[in-house]
Amino acid sequence: TRRNLFVHAVCDPAKGWIYRYHQLFRAFLQTRWKERISARQRKRFLCMAARACARSSRIDLAVDFFLQAGELPWAAAALKVLGRQMIRAGRDQDLAQLLHRFPERIIQAKPWLLLHRAYCRRYTHPGENIPDLQRAYALFQEPPQNIQGLMLAASSLMEAIMLHGRDPVPIHDLLERGQELLSDPRSSGFPREQ
Repeated sequence: TRRNLFVHAVCDPAKGWIYRYHQLFRAFLQTRWKERISARQRKRFLCMAARACARSSRIDLAVDFFLQAGELPWAAAALKVLGRQMIRAGRDQDLAQLLHRFPERIIQAKPWLLLHRAYCRRYTHPGENIPDLQRAYALFQEPPQNIQGLMLAASSLMEAIMLHGRDPVPIHDLLERGQELLSDPRSSGFPREQ
């Protein structure tokens, strides 16, 4: 171990010490993990690790651990927060890869995941984004209404329609909805982080 045959330590100024396992050693540990620890215990350990990561603001690791544990609602809740951070940091591809790990039924049930996915593919698949954004808008309308989500979904829907070059949803209707949202007393006039 003194020659770093199994583990290599790297100091990252932002994250502190990071330990990387040699690929063969990592494969050995993963095999042992699956052979010696029951599925129920693995799930419990993964959830504990996810919560510890979330408490220490490592939401990206929390999402990964929740996904490994099969705790999709918790992973989706963490990705709601992480997705906004990743978008601001320009990490669209990383976000798209995380979203790809969710079953479609979960994405379709979570308006923020629909919105994040639409953002990741806004220039490449605007036509596919239109139904997703319409669904996100409808989900944001359900009580309790989410004004921020409604405004972001409406503006993203307008962008998708313009990029797609077709008008499956009359743009005038969207503009009227946007005006109504802007004049809503719960709205500050523009979407922002809360």
